[in-house]
Amino acid sequence: MILNNEHFALNENLYAALQHLRSETSNRTLWIDAICINQANDSERNRQVSLMADIYTCASHVVNWLGPSTPNTALGLEILTFLFGDKDITSSPPWQKYKPSLLRAGLQDILQRDYFSRIWVVQENALASKITLQIGSATLTWHSGASTHRAICRLKFAVISPSWETAKLQDIDIRPLLEILEQSMMVTRRKMGKSCREVTVLDQAFDMRYRRATDRRDMLFALRSMVPEDVRRGMAVD
Repeated sequence: MILNNEHFALNENLYAALQHLRSETSNRTLWIDAICINQANDSERNRQVSLMADIYTCASHVVNWLGPSTPNTALGLEILTFLFGDKDITSSPPWQKYKPSLLRAGLQDILQRDYFSRIWVVQENALASKITLQIGSATLTWHSGASTHRAICRLKFAVISPSWETAKLQDIDIRPLLEILEQSMMVTRRKMGKSCREVTVLDQAFDMRYRRATDRRDMLFALRSMVPEDVRRGMAVD
């Protein structure tokens, strides 16, 4: 692509994301860290990491690109869309309509993507007011607050329900998605001045220890915005 009148190299995943995120009918303003931050300049990266909380908190909409769709994506999104919705969860849920093998393939297609193992996605989604997961052209959108709380309750209810076990889905790991939602609720409660358990950097680092980052320092820096302000001030980005 051409950026500031110069050629800018895109990797395959970023190119696919831009192709799917562009609007065919109007201009669309996007902030993409891989483009907007000079990844080769440590000084700039340090400054930008310190601004991440403001960027995602102030964003009108955070879109998460999970990659191209597959033949299994549609069913996986059908299940998640139902769980994030408000229809009676006991009345003909998707996992009662399809074969277990298809259900598993659909959920694994989404939940086992590398996206959910990344440490930065926790902050990106927890601080956002409107969140979308996009796979190919298909999307799942929700808002922080009541919408997120409802999704948490419905996910937990589904997982412990007999029908989920009958569908042979009991070993599907929804933890990475649930973790993002619960962190979002913690941020919401803090903004509203409501009490929540005291969270230390150690707590956050331990809870997120299975996630991955290209730079090991990001395992802490990515959590910087998820702890109270007084703790954050003591975490210099270097």
